[in-house]
This record gives sequence, C-alpha cells and structure tokens, in this order.
Amino acid sequence: MLPYNKEMNFLQYFGLLLFPILLINLLEISSFPGDVKDVGRFTIEYVLYLSAIILLIYTIIYFGKLYNNLIKFKHIYFSLGILGVIYLISHFQNENYVENTTLLYLFLTFTLTIIFINVQWTPNHVVSFGHIVNFFVLFLFLHWFVLDFPIGKFKSVFWNPNGLGIATFCLLFFQIIAIKYVHFGFKIYFMIFILMNLIVLYSTTSRAVFLALILVLASMLTYKLFNSMFSKLYFVVLPFVLIFVYFYVTLVNTSFGKQLNELSLKYFSKSFFSGRSELWEAIWQVGLKQPIFGHGIGLQPKEVTEFTLSSHNQYLQVFLETGFLGLIAFCILLFFIWKALLKNSHTYVGAWSACFFIGILFYQSMEYSLFINNLSLSYLQWLIITIGISFNER
Repeated sequence: MLPYNKEMNFLQYFGLLLFPILLINLLEISSFPGDVKDVGRFTIEYVLYLSAIILLIYTIIYFGKLYNNLIKFKHIYFSLGILGVIYLISHFQNENYVENTTLLYLFLTFTLTIIFINVQWTPNHVVSFGHIVNFFVLFLFLHWFVLDFPIGKFKSVFWNPNGLGIATFCLLFFQIIAIKYVHFGFKIYFMIFILMNLIVLYSTTSRAVFLALILVLASMLTYKLFNSMFSKLYFVVLPFVLIFVYFYVTLVNTSFGKQLNELSLKYFSKSFFSGRSELWEAIWQVGLKQPIFGHGIGLQPKEVTEFTLSSHNQYLQVFLETGFLGLIAFCILLFFIWKALLKNSHTYVGAWSACFFIGILFYQSMEYSLFINNLSLSYLQWLIITIGISFNER
C-alpha cells in the first residue's frame, strides 16, 4: 500500500488508480472493432474531464499545498499559461470556432499535466505501474509468438507498427524505473519482461522509436560517465531536431541523401525519405503565410496541402497552429521542464525521466503525439516526462 500522507494522500491514490486507465486508452489506436475502440475513446475523455474535477477538488481542499507547488514550479506554469494564451489568441484571431472542442481538450491536457506534476510519486507507485505494464507486455509478446515471430513491421493489435513501437517505448520506461525498487528475485522477473518488450519493440522496425531509444541510452551513458555534460543535452538535442527538419527536406535530392536512403533500405527495409520531406516543406510554406500567431488549433495538413497525412512533426504542427510565438513558448515550456527534471535527477526515476524526455524530444521531430493527436500516447508521454519532477524516493 501507499504510505499515508495527510496532505498528499488524495492525489497519490488518484495517480495510482489513473495509470490502468491510461493503458486502456490505447484501445483507441488499436485494430479492434469499433465498439472496442470506442472504449478507448471514452476513457480518453473520461481522463480529461475527471482530471479537471480532481484538480478543482484538490484546489479547494489543499489550496496551500497547490500554491506552494505553483511557486516551486512557477516557470513551468507560467510558460504553460503563455502557451495557452497564444493558442487562445490564435483561436479567436482565426475565428476557429469549429475547433472549440479541440481547444478544450488541449487545456484539459494541460490540466492533466499539472496533476502529474503535483502528485508526489513514490517507489510504490512505480512498482505498481511496472507490474501492470508487465501483463500488457506479456500479451504483446504472446501475440508475437503465436504469429510465428514476425521480425518486420509487427503491429500486434495496433493499427500500425509505429503505434506499437511508441507504445512499447513508453511501457519500457515504467519497467525500467520499477526494477530498482524490487527485491532480487523480482529484478530477474522484470529483466525477463524488459527483454520481451525489447523483442516486440525491435519487431516493429519503427526507426523513429529505435533512434529515440538509442538517444535515451546515450543520455543515460552521459549521465553516468559525463555528468557535467548531462545538463547541456537539451541545448544539443532540441536545436538539432529543429534543424533536422531543414536538412531532411534539402537532402532528398542530394547524393548523400541517396546514400542514406540505400542504408535505410538495407537495414530497415524502409526508405529514408518516407514522404515527410515534401509534407514538411508544404507545411512550412503554409505556416509562413501567418508566421506570428499561426492558423489556429486543429488545422490538418490535408486542409491546406495536397497531403492527407498528419504533420508527423510536433514542432511544425505547433508552428502551423500558433506561429513562431507559439513555437517559442513551447520550447520555453520544454526548457523549464528540463530544468525541473535536472533538480531531481539525483533520484533514479528523475534521471530516467530526464533521459526519456530527451528521447521524446527527438521522437516528436518525426511524429505528432504530445498534443491533440493520439491523446492516448500523449498522456503516457507526459506522465513519463513529469513523473521525475516530483518523485520522492522516501
């Protein structure tokens, strides 16, 4: 059981009960029949509205505690508020009222993130999360076994391999952070399930997830061996992923780009240039037409370009919706989250949360799943990012 804490008991237990629902949310991106997928959609909305109610109740009962937390993480909340204001200005400027529900979901996602930051996460939480995840991983591994060990583009019950790839990436985090807080016998048990997870993840052949995981491991190596350099990773990775878009677009017709494409085909059986270069170029050109406040939340590339795909890039999507001001505010928000993680990186969970944060920063340069799009994955990623901020090992 969780330790009794007069001031934090309320949110601690809510955090514990919330986690299984976050996994049920993944039904929304599954290949199950519509009725089953509707369960995932329902729980996604349930989590959003419930989080708003819980935060309201918590504010009434523990206003002093919430106020102290607001002061402690004032930079995060301030930048979150600025980003919200920019979204509002863009929304009204573009008279984008058809997306009122989308804007509401965005602010409710902010609310859920605030709850994640306010929960005083403990080892009991992470061990419980780890056990729950292991059952989920066991199902995926057995499905992989029953399907005769597919080693390419495995998607299990998800609608595509990339969905399964990022889901297993997120689940891996909760397995890793749990292993420290169990006895030796259970450590072996967790290592077996981590191996199962990695096998399933590898079988998806999701390059974006592979690269994100490599970056996570490289970040942890930096943390262990070159700790003084660890705090600089944000200033290396975020500019890189922003510049990456430019080079990805320009490399497509170069000899070096062709060599990269051949290597990708050889080792991943996928083209390096998957169509994102043309898509991103088109989004960029549309964004430049309204570069200050953007075109409004919920705008999809298919509405303004010839492409029917999502933007496949969180940063470009923010730019498309809110212009340069929104993109800058978003990057500032990520920076203050990074600073908060660094303050708690002396804890095991805080360190891994910071490392996965770096991996997620890169992943969002290839996909769009932190806001609005793929909310089931959004919640898990925000939990991964923020759980290290308030984690307490005692």
